[in-house]
Order: sequence, then C-alpha cells, then structure tokens
Amino acid sequence: MGVPRTLAKGLSKLKEAAELRKLGGNQAERMARAAEQGYDTGKTWYHGTRSATETGYAPDIKDFQTTKYGAAEGVYLTPDPKDANRYASSPIYPGGTIYPVHTRGNIGSRQDMLDAEGVNSTEKTASMMAKGLDGYFDEVHGEMVMFRPENIRSVNAD
Repeated sequence: MGVPRTLAKGLSKLKEAAELRKLGGNQAERMARAAEQGYDTGKTWYHGTRSATETGYAPDIKDFQTTKYGAAEGVYLTPDPKDANRYASSPIYPGGTIYPVHTRGNIGSRQDMLDAEGVNSTEKTASMMAKGLDGYFDEVHGEMVMFRPENIRSVNAD
C-alpha cells in the first residue's frame, strides 16, 4: 500500500518550499538574480491595490489583474508610494497593499500610446504589443503601464 495521493502531494509541496527557501539569500543576491532575468533593479515602482477580498486581486504579483483604465489595459504602476496608497486604500476600503516592484521589457513612451491604433484601451494595448512593447511610461501622468504581469517582480522576490 502506497502513500495516499493527498499526503504525497503535500510532501511534494513541502519539498518544493524547502528548495525555494534555499534560493533566498540576501538582498544583493536577490537583486542579482532579478537583473539576470532582465529586470531593471535600479528603479522601483509601486502598485497599490485593495485587499484580495474586495477586488479579487491575489497577493502574488504573477496574479495581478490587468485593468481597463485610461488609455491602455495593464497593471498601473507609479514611482511614488504615496500615489500607490491612493489606490490601495480609501475611506470606503481601508487597508489594502502597496507592492514595491521592478519591471522588465521593452518600454514605450506616452507618444507610443498616442500613436497606437485603436479606439479603446484593449485595441490600443494590442497595437502596442504588436509593435513589441511590453508597457509604456506616461511622462505626463508619471505612471507606468505594464501589459503583462509576468514582467513585474517584487523587490522582495527570491
């Protein structure tokens, strides 16, 4: 008689977690890994979100949901944690979370967004992605829009 399937699955997850903990290392080692993966570790961005129970956002960055807001569809980031806090909490939804993150990819400009074809945020985003952009920085509003959450990494990630 073998190990029950649920127990085997649990043991496998524990083994996987132990391996991930080995990666850990200090902040410099984590930043070196991030840089090797193409993330810009010289610039920290912030993403503010309400708690998971109110918005459906998961606490893991890879699970960030893109937002159809403004000119493009993506994950909105700001260089200022105070600005991110405006999105993380309000009198109606106190609490929330601010994620400090790094980004990677081919980043366009506000002009790229303005030149993108389409009449709505979904079409404009598709147009920019077709040109090889992974996001864009809006110099006027001081915010970054990343089209794919996998191009965002927590500054604290292993």
